[in-house]
Order: sequence, then C-alpha cells, then structure tokens
Amino acid sequence: MKRYPGLIGLLVVLVSVAGCRFYGYPGGVALTLAQIEAASEQVAQDLEEALAELEALRLLARRDETLAPYVAQYEAILEAHQRAVLEFEHWKEQVAAHPGDYRRANRTLGAITAHHEALLQQYADVAWAVAQHVNPALLARTYTSSGPRFFFYVVPPQYARQLNEQAVPPLQVVRYLATQLS
Repeated sequence: MKRYPGLIGLLVVLVSVAGCRFYGYPGGVALTLAQIEAASEQVAQDLEEALAELEALRLLARRDETLAPYVAQYEAILEAHQRAVLEFEHWKEQVAAHPGDYRRANRTLGAITAHHEALLQQYADVAWAVAQHVNPALLARTYTSSGPRFFFYVVPPQYARQLNEQAVPPLQVVRYLATQLS
C-alpha cells in the first residue's frame, strides 16, 4: 500500500465523484413548482367531484340500504382526500420556500402524483364495487388502464398509462349509476 499512495488518492476521488448527483437545471425548480401547483389544483378539483359522487352514493343508499357500508368507505376516502389537499398545499409551500432545491421539488411532485393516483384507485375500487352490487352489466364499461405503474416517480409522457376513453371515469361511476336507475 505504501507504494501506491497516488493511486489510492485517485481511487478515493473517483469514488466520491461517482457518488455525486447533479439535480436540476436553471429554472427547473420554477417549472416543477408550476407542475406541483397544477397537480394540487387537479387534486382539489377531484375532491369536488368526489363530493358530488358521495351525494349520489347517499341517494342510492337511501333506496338500497345494503349500500351503507360503501357510503362509509367512500366517506373515509373522502376524509383522507381532504387531508391530502391540505398536506399538498403545505408541501407546495415548502418547495416554494426552497427555490434552489430541485431534488425536493422533484420528489414532492412525484409524491403528489403517486398519492393522487392512490386516492383515485381507492375511489374506483369503491365505485366499481357499488356498480357490481347495483348493476353488474356496467362492469363491461370499466375504466381500464395498461402500462407500467409507478410509485413516487414522475412519469414521462411516453410512458403514461393508456386509459379506456369510452369508459365511465371512476369519479363519475356512481352518478352514472344514479342516472341509469332513475
């Protein structure tokens, strides 16, 4: 070891440099913050749709008392959604407070996207369970998707999941059922 001190020093420098990551680019945090704001607004809009769905589900539950557990499930998801909207606003403020931290901005956007998708999946599970209970024929029009599932990643547009555009969206299933049964 005494014969190669320069080589060992070079090896230490190479290992330390190889572990470094350079995140972002000039203006990257501002662009990511704009995406975070858009994602937060979408979550808030989906909350409004979920409230309308809950009202439709309550109307269906008045007609059929066996739907009461679904109302309770939907309300629990709605409460989590309301907490998420407040949490996302807090995250957005944290990113705005650190304008040079691209890593924080990127992770925040990924977390919001993943959490939003998880909420939508929970709504969809309850809505399709209600649909199966009320009208099994509706399952032919399920809101299917194909493609990779990502968790806490920002999905590039070329890898975005493809959705069945002719299907009833998850946050409109119960209202669709209510109109079909009226």
